[in-house]
Amino acid sequence: METVATTPVEAKAPAKGISVPLSGAIVACLAVAAVAFLLTRPATAPAPDTSVPGPETALAEPGPEPPAPAASAQASADAGEVTSAPVARTAPAPPLVLALPASPAPAAAPSIEDTARRAMQAVASIEADGNQGSGFFTTGGLLLTNAHVVGSRALVKVRQADGQVQNGHVVRAVPSLDLAVVRTDRPVPSHMWLRLRPVREARVGQEVLAIGSALGVLQNTVTRGIVSGVRDAGGVTLIQTDAAVNPGNSGGPLVDRDGFALGVTTIKIFGQAEALGFAVAADHARPLLEGRDAGAPSGGGSLQERVQAAVSGDTRSAGDRAREEATAAFENEVEAVEQAADRLDGYWDDYKATCLSTTKLPKGYDREWIAVLAQPSVIEAAPPACRAWTQQMVTNTATVRRAMVEALEQARRDGVFPGDLREIQRRHRLEWGGW
Repeated sequence: METVATTPVEAKAPAKGISVPLSGAIVACLAVAAVAFLLTRPATAPAPDTSVPGPETALAEPGPEPPAPAASAQASADAGEVTSAPVARTAPAPPLVLALPASPAPAAAPSIEDTARRAMQAVASIEADGNQGSGFFTTGGLLLTNAHVVGSRALVKVRQADGQVQNGHVVRAVPSLDLAVVRTDRPVPSHMWLRLRPVREARVGQEVLAIGSALGVLQNTVTRGIVSGVRDAGGVTLIQTDAAVNPGNSGGPLVDRDGFALGVTTIKIFGQAEALGFAVAADHARPLLEGRDAGAPSGGGSLQERVQAAVSGDTRSAGDRAREEATAAFENEVEAVEQAADRLDGYWDDYKATCLSTTKLPKGYDREWIAVLAQPSVIEAAPPACRAWTQQMVTNTATVRRAMVEALEQARRDGVFPGDLREIQRRHRLEWGGW
């Protein structure tokens, strides 16, 4: 059998590349990633960061725009998905900021020197029947002062801060408030005047100025202090201050730092305490300036008497205190006379033994030599050799008599009770109806 030889056919190697099953798996993975990206991205662009950048961020240069996610778009296209055109994103508008107008800076408080300079122009010196005091112009061209400054006078002399002098007519005076209102002959509408501030706005510890004519001659003297307290004296509201208050300051204003008059300086307590002055609250002056009744405070006596009583705890009336002081003064005078009378007793004993040894002397006197005053004929019997001695006795007894007469007259004027006068004379062996 014939055999046919054939040439073996060489098998072709498969083409290099990704097998169909492997390529499908890769496409599927990319499609899933694209779907996940689309589902998880935010619908809108994230809100811009509004935090204030730090120094480093504020100075950093802007970088390049980030690249678009082309790989994901291409993978979606290979997977046969329909993709929409990319939506252009715009940055949100910055928030609207309303620019408010700047608040005006608060006005600077006036210096204490400026306040004093302005207030002094409204303060005047007042002279009434020898009394020297102060006052200050206020609304309507009227002056406020103390009732004890004008006294019972209807016409006073007003010396203004610029030196001009004119007459002032007392419109009204209320001693129980120690306030008086004065109108000048020629009121000047443009004259500097002080506004009144109610006591409810006074604060303990705030700075105040007391302005007036110290000692009646030092016009526009300014002293500085604080409000030490607000007191009540029988229905009158008083502002207590430690600002130095001297005679002549009465009637001047107690001014706060803004230049308002808190009160009218009225009294200082002497002898018992230091830096203890008072001013009548301006609230009591307002009705007087408006022509209204200010109302009578409770309690009797003047304002000074009530203040003194409140400070000292002495509830006696002013009349009682004055009478008791006069009684004590009379006794002091009699004690001095008693010392002279005691010396005269010894002189009399020697004179009587030498010059009146045979003379019958009258009885009934505390001291025998008073008989020389009661009956001058007693010593007429003295011998001529005692003439000089007798004359000295007459002089000495006349000296004692004159001192007793003066003391008694003063005590009677001061209202010392007659019974007290007799008792004091009796205690000092000087009782005699012929003084």
